[in-house]
Amino acid sequence: MVAMIEDNLGIFRENPDGSRVLLETQRPLGTYTVFTSTGYLGGAFLILPSNSAPRIKAAAASPLVFSPDNLAMGRPKTEIFLSVQTAVSPSIYVTAEIVDLQGASIRVIARDVPVALALLP
Repeated sequence: MVAMIEDNLGIFRENPDGSRVLLETQRPLGTYTVFTSTGYLGGAFLILPSNSAPRIKAAAASPLVFSPDNLAMGRPKTEIFLSVQTAVSPSIYVTAEIVDLQGASIRVIARDVPVALALLP
């Protein structure tokens, strides 16, 4: 988890309206240093997680071969198991869809299903 946070830190500039802009942030390997270059020195600067997407460490379906349209096959349903790592969120939203070789959506199995994450020591 510590490596995920270290890899995910970014320097933000806070604008007068309260919005935050992620600046190009560099992190030299093997150090606990972050830096950026900017010509604008007004306002506040913050070091925060940079809101990168969660990382899927492992995914599996059981049974792997299933067919909701072919009940004679005897496998109308599957369960999807995920191992997800995120540095900044206690939950994620999962969308699972079946796509063809060209990436076109065939069927959406689940859309924006909230999944709570457990913090590991």
